[in-house]
Amino acid sequence: MREIWEVMRVQIKKTNGVSGCPDCFLPQKICKSWKEDHTRGYGLYKRGGGRCQYAGLVKAAVAALLTCGSDDDIAEREDWVKERQGIRGHSHGMQWMREKVRIGRYETNEMCRFFNVWG
Repeated sequence: MREIWEVMRVQIKKTNGVSGCPDCFLPQKICKSWKEDHTRGYGLYKRGGGRCQYAGLVKAAVAALLTCGSDDDIAEREDWVKERQGIRGHSHGMQWMREKVRIGRYETNEMCRFFNVWG
């Protein structure tokens, strides 16, 4: 699991232009470090002094889900990941997990989709 965690730490960088809080990866509407922008009437902004209540938790859970369980369970999750990578145009790596998706009424990312499906 440490190897997967390290790969995720290196490959999933904090970048702009992707969905979710760059610290906890959850939708910004859920993360307490973000606040709705009532001045503009739309969007969110980083709250001064706001802290993620789940920093690191989603990434750790996804790393565990990718490495723990029976061989069949892990193989099934790996097949799902490869399918999503192909849909996203990636051949390898974890960077694709930061790309935007919609789950219900929340804009989030592929990492949260993985957790939603397998967690």
